[in-house]
Amino acid sequence: MHQAAFEALAGEGLRGAYAEYPVPPESLEPWLAGQVPALGLDGFNVTMPHKEAVFAWVKARGRLRNPEDEWIGAVNTVTIADGVWWGSNTDAQGFLDALAQPGVRERLGARFRLEGERVVLLGAGGSARAVAHALVWHKKIGELVLWNRHRPRAEALGANIAHVCRQGAGRGCAVRIVEQIRDADLDEAALLVSTVPASDELLVEPELLRPGLVVYDLVYHPPWTALLRAAKRRGAVVVSGLEMLVSQAALAFHGWVNPRAAVRPVMGEALRRHVGAEWPA
Repeated sequence: MHQAAFEALAGEGLRGAYAEYPVPPESLEPWLAGQVPALGLDGFNVTMPHKEAVFAWVKARGRLRNPEDEWIGAVNTVTIADGVWWGSNTDAQGFLDALAQPGVRERLGARFRLEGERVVLLGAGGSARAVAHALVWHKKIGELVLWNRHRPRAEALGANIAHVCRQGAGRGCAVRIVEQIRDADLDEAALLVSTVPASDELLVEPELLRPGLVVYDLVYHPPWTALLRAAKRRGAVVVSGLEMLVSQAALAFHGWVNPRAAVRPVMGEALRRHVGAEWPA
């Protein structure tokens, strides 16, 4: 995606490259302290399991782009300018931008809305925090139902979200933590979001997935997760994590290179060519 964006802007004199650097957790701090300066990077993305650790690193040594990055407590994008490290989280806005894309909007239908509605969220990691803050702060949902395999993490996220609500995020903002997802939780819910990394694990009973429910799985490899397959069979509307992957990548690129360049269509087309017919819809 990023290479496609660089190629599209080559006519404007922009030169750049995007590469993958596998960094195990025990090597993260030496990589940040030594390899980033040695490589002369202008910026980089962060994926699991490093988002929270890089957040702490940037907060201690650099700056955060937006107030909500502090609330989220996880960073997925770092920009280095004039020696200053700027951390930001494009997952939150990328999550929402994906729902606004024409093809996705068509599937959601004209009646789909989030304001004042119930959303069920699976997971309590960095991505879940970004999604929760986007839903509560930007969309002002009515109720957030949280489930996580380890309840204390869900409780910590719930407390964080409740604090954000008290800052004025929503008048009727409510947070509820559950031991497992039941029919009553999904009844009248507008959206079910999974941020759980396991793609082959179905964490919701299939019969609870009903027509009209929107099911959004942030996992994008494989494109068809167990949850999306079950949702499709039950007649629910499915949204792939691939959509969010493109949106958050475009936002990161804007932060590094050009805030006005229309790179999302270019990135989306590059990813669609790579994924092919397996793209969920």
